[in-house]
Order: sequence, then structure tokens, then C-alpha cells
Amino acid sequence: MGSPSESALAEFLALAARIERLLMAAPGRTGLDSERLAGWKAANAERGWEVLRRRSLYQAQLMIISDAVLADWLQHARETLTADPPDGAPPAASGPAAGPATG
Repeated sequence: MGSPSESALAEFLALAARIERLLMAAPGRTGLDSERLAGWKAANAERGWEVLRRRSLYQAQLMIISDAVLADWLQHARETLTADPPDGAPPAASGPAAGPATG
């Protein structure tokens, strides 16, 4: 088992921090679009909490992660962060920053 690359790990930790901010943000008490944030949370909270659980496992050194596992974690975090809210919510912005902005 190889150790994960520093850049991939840094990206995962940064994505996890953005997801955590979104999960903790209170609609109406942030500069984010309240309806879009609420829609994203309703559709993605479970996936977001999984990203944070994985980050905790790494930070607590309860798990040694390989590049392959980290690649899977990164894909999951990216998909969670860029997922659109459910139908009826305003559409996401286009491009790599799609998904709720973190301000």
C-alpha cells in the first residue's frame, strides 16, 4: 500500500472543508442563495457527512489510505460538492465551480 500523494490529499481536505461549510451554513444567515443551499443540503447532506466521516478517519489516523482509496474519496467529494439541487431549485452555474458556492 502506497501513501497518498500530497496534492491529492490537500485537494480532498480542501473539498471536505468546503462541504463542511455548506452543511453548517444556515439558509438566510449567509450570502449564499437560501433556496439553492437548502435544496443542495436536502439532496446531498448524507453524501456530505460521508466525506466528513472519511476526513475524520484520516485525521485520527484510524485508517491508512492508498492512492486508489484517496482517488475514490476525491471523486465522491467532487460529485457531492458539484451536485445540483433537486428539481425546482435554481440551476447550477456552469463549469468546474458548479454547485453551491461557498462564498
